[in-house]
Amino acid sequence: MSGGTPFSVKHPGGGAKVPPVYKLLFTRDRVALRAHLLRLAALPGLSRLVPTHGRIESDDPAATLRAVAEAL
Repeated sequence: MSGGTPFSVKHPGGGAKVPPVYKLLFTRDRVALRAHLLRLAALPGLSRLVPTHGRIESDDPAATLRAVAEAL
């Protein structure tokens, strides 16, 4: 997968997050995941996030990615 993340950034309970099950089963290096999300947030022209579940984020996708990164 190029330039993306293999999980849902949105959580059905509201707000953006990395789901706990994903963190437990698939995240070996949270520092690297955080850095990746921050790199994505810094992409020029980033206009939306399209998660596997939930609302498409087009208001401020960079802020959403930064918030998810900080919550790791």
